[in-house]
Amino acid sequence: MSFVSSLVAAALALAPMHAAMAAPADANEGSAEAPTAEAEPTAAEPAPEAEPPELSAEEARYVAMETGVTEAKAQLDEAKAKLAGAAEADDPETALAEAEVDVSEAQTALAQAKTAYDETKAELDASKAALDEQKVALETVKGKKAKAAAEAEIAESEAMIAGTEAVLAEREAAITEVEAAITEVEAAIADARSQAEAKAAEEAKAAEEARAKAEAEAAAASVYDDRPPEPRIANKPATGKGLMIAGGVVGAAGLGMTIAFSLMTRKCDYDGPLQCGLQNQDNFLIPLGAATLLTGVMLLGVGAGYNVRYKRWKKWSPEDDKKTAFVPTATRHGGGLSLVGRF
Repeated sequence: MSFVSSLVAAALALAPMHAAMAAPADANEGSAEAPTAEAEPTAAEPAPEAEPPELSAEEARYVAMETGVTEAKAQLDEAKAKLAGAAEADDPETALAEAEVDVSEAQTALAQAKTAYDETKAELDASKAALDEQKVALETVKGKKAKAAAEAEIAESEAMIAGTEAVLAEREAAITEVEAAITEVEAAIADARSQAEAKAAEEAKAAEEARAKAEAEAAAASVYDDRPPEPRIANKPATGKGLMIAGGVVGAAGLGMTIAFSLMTRKCDYDGPLQCGLQNQDNFLIPLGAATLLTGVMLLGVGAGYNVRYKRWKKWSPEDDKKTAFVPTATRHGGGLSLVGRF
């Protein structure tokens, strides 16, 4: 139990004693006038509640210090709870503002505790000065009884000063602890606010980029509304790459066949391994190789045409349609050329 709690408990213990001392007097007054048989019974009146004893100035300062530190700690706990929930809150700024209000209230309560502490410390310094004066005056006391009484008074004053110093040391440590906690919470609030601002800035930047991208896509879509349909074959983009690959393979095979058949039929050697056994087939084999080569070239050409058309479609712009041309025109009375175009 703290020193302040002891003082309050002692003061409350004195209240029943005062009430007990006052009770016999009330009983004597009641016995002087005995009720008659005809008197009506009266209901017992409730005893008045005992008023709490008034605290001295010193006790009031102790209570103010303890109350201020307790309230400051409670406000700091609320601020920490709101600070912890600010990261997941929909509106972090509101939670941080409420935490700052709690910190401000904690500072106010702590300021009251510090005021009481300063006043008590000043009173302690005055008591120490008075004690020094008592010690100096003790040297001038000659009587044994007077000197013993003075020494007892000095010892009592020293004990009171020591108790007050112990209480002040405890309160000073508590006040220092609360001040450090307030500084820590303020730094945490500042850090959380900077993170919230950075997150909000990133979200705003991302939203702005998304809006700009959407506007650009919308503008591009509106510009290219007149683009011709994409060239497609069998519901696939007609890029021509497959035809060019096939044409290249078939053409290479046809060229190889033509060269090989020419050597086997018209450049054969009777002493060779074939011994010109296919010489009479030159009118069939050589045209077969040439036909294969021609097929590959055709596939390659068609694929190249598709590829050029698809690339032209990809590079299309509205400016490409702004073309003019002279076309033959026939009328009822003759003919001529007309300038047509798209602007």
